[in-house]
Amino acid sequence: DGTVVLDFISLEAEIQTAELVTSSGLGGRFPAGLIVGRVTQVQRGETGLFQSATIQPAVDFDRLEFVFVITDFDPIDTSVFDEPPEN
Repeated sequence: DGTVVLDFISLEAEIQTAELVTSSGLGGRFPAGLIVGRVTQVQRGETGLFQSATIQPAVDFDRLEFVFVITDFDPIDTSVFDEPPEN
């Protein structure tokens, strides 16, 4: 179905369905603020120590043919994506 799962999220993190997921910039590999996708489901992990979130990627990887990598850019205002899309 094209979704991905983000595991080992602290139970203290408040995650809501339809919430936008963006890159944090931690680690330096990816800049902060890149749109990853939207949360479609949140569940407690099997051990009960963490939670996980199912993410619908912002990109349909099955239809992706080309990738253009930009290494020097100004961050965008992602607040326009705060409202979930209407179906």
